[in-house]
Amino acid sequence: MAPSSSARPDSSGRQTRNARQVRRPGRPCTPHPSPPKEKTMSWQNLNLTWHYVEKWAAKKPKAEALVFGDERLTWADFKSRMDDIAKAFLEVGIRPGDRVALLSAARNEFLTTYMAAGKIGAMWLGLNPKFTLDELRYQVGDAKPAVLMAVRTF
Repeated sequence: MAPSSSARPDSSGRQTRNARQVRRPGRPCTPHPSPPKEKTMSWQNLNLTWHYVEKWAAKKPKAEALVFGDERLTWADFKSRMDDIAKAFLEVGIRPGDRVALLSAARNEFLTTYMAAGKIGAMWLGLNPKFTLDELRYQVGDAKPAVLMAVRTF
């Protein structure tokens, strides 16, 4: 069954404009109801990952959000770190559309930096510590990040 994009008459000959049409082989098109439109912005409609950090920091600030090894962050901690990093990016001159790169394994800094970059509209480039020096040079040379960061262990 494939929805048809143009309005067509239903079996009674009426045009149906507010419903998607569903084609069934050997049968006339029948209206398929569209999902209801949201009247206000809701958390379900958010499409930026950092929005979810803010949502859960407001709803369940003391619940665990990130666990890497022995380090545990609540949603409130996660949001606080994300906001601190976003402010630091702005203070050093990072603007929407700039690239920021981080050399890090999967750990809390990886996610907080990623979310902070998104929050200010910057593009985030995760650098894999398993890459060779030549691979890292290529990625950094190709992306030309405005800032390059590394977690202390590297």
